[in-house]
Amino acid sequence: MSKIAFSPIQDTFALEVTGENLHRPDQEQIAAMKREWASAGVLVFRRLALSTSELLDFSKHFGTPETVIRKDWLARNSSHVTIMTNMLDGSGKGIGMPGTRDVFWHTDQSYMPKPATGAVLQAIEVPEKGGSTYWVNLQAAYDRLPQDLAKIVEDKHAIYDYEERLKRYDPKNRVMSEEVRKSIPPPITHPLVNVHPVTGKKCLYFDPSTTSGVVGMSDEDGRELLAELARIATAEDQVYRHDWRLGDVVMWDNAFLLHRRDEFDGADVRFMKRTTLTLPEETHITLQGSPL
Repeated sequence: MSKIAFSPIQDTFALEVTGENLHRPDQEQIAAMKREWASAGVLVFRRLALSTSELLDFSKHFGTPETVIRKDWLARNSSHVTIMTNMLDGSGKGIGMPGTRDVFWHTDQSYMPKPATGAVLQAIEVPEKGGSTYWVNLQAAYDRLPQDLAKIVEDKHAIYDYEERLKRYDPKNRVMSEEVRKSIPPPITHPLVNVHPVTGKKCLYFDPSTTSGVVGMSDEDGRELLAELARIATAEDQVYRHDWRLGDVVMWDNAFLLHRRDEFDGADVRFMKRTTLTLPEETHITLQGSPL
């Protein structure tokens, strides 16, 4: 077995993974990563130089890669790897998912009935300033809820509406093909509390950028409840901030984490590759939304 170690970063829940041959982990290393990922939610690898195909192979150890719908965001020769960058081609056309503005707290695909919750993000080029990514752990957030609030959220379902999220997007990202628009479902609901199948711990699940209310509550009361959960979850002392370095690879589980990104100067270059994974229900929270 090749050596592997997991170290907390800045006394947070995020773990840095170190060891030998991590670009091609053996079965024991993979098993160790899966165990740690189940509770930490964020694993960080430094200087993990991976080609597009190697990034995809690495991701497959943890889940099933999702096919990318936005063809204009695809990496070359791959239908499962997304390019996220502000770079343009020779004709001035974007070569990936654009955006330099800050991105509000959210969890990916929350508006989908069965979101693919695994994510692996690789830094190819990073700006000198800005573009940092932040995560908070919603398992830890649940543990901090006052007892009366924990009782309130226990059986509640939040409402997820993609139109809410679209309002926050960079104008360039609001333009969608008919194919993409057809893939977006009408508003759905997900439970606010889930139980992790490995740790047995209760975790919140909500999305400040996409939730529009709570089933069975007035619009005002529902939004007030969600705002209070967001306040507790994103308290400054509970945040892991990741300042990207070249070659960084970060993987996280959207089923019990929120994340956001700082803005950066559009004159700088940020170039990232990403895979999105459907994770096994035996070891991860998997969500099955219901129609509103």
